Amino acid sequence: MATKNNNKPKPENKNKNNKGVLDSSALRTLFFNEEGATKVYKILEDALVSTISLSTFLDEVDGAGGPTNLILKHIQTLALQFAPFDYDQVCIASRYSSLSLSLECRAAIALALSSQAPLYTTNKALATMDLPITICLIH
Repeated sequence: MATKNNNKPKPENKNKNNKGVLDSSALRTLFFNEEGATKVYKILEDALVSTISLSTFLDEVDGAGGPTNLILKHIQTLALQFAPFDYDQVCIASRYSSLSLSLECRAAIALALSSQAPLYTTNKALATMDLPITICLIH
C-alpha cells in the first residue's frame, strides 16, 4: 500500500467500477421487496455495502424476529462487495458527527465518499443535507 510522507496509509479506491453504495435501508428494501426494490436490484451487481450497514440491517431483522440465518445465506449468493469500516472511513465518518446521524449512516456516507459512488437509501433527510456525494432516494 502506498504511503504519504507522514506514514499514514493512503486511501485506495479499489472499487472504481461499483454502481453504488447500499445502506441498511436499501438492504431492507431489497430483502423485503418494499417499494423501490427494483432500483436496488438494478445496481446489485457491483454494489458496495459497509459492514456497519450490514450489521445494522441484520440487527433490525433479528429484532423483528426475522429470518436472519436465511438472509445471511442469501447474501452470500449475491454479487455484493462488503467493505470493512477501516481507519480511513472512520476519519471520514467523524467529519459528519455534528449532523446527528447514526454511525451506520455516517459509515455509508464515508464508503460512498471513499469509493466515489452514489449512496442508495430511503433516508429522505440525507437528500436535504449538503453532502459531497450523490444521494439516490429509493422511494
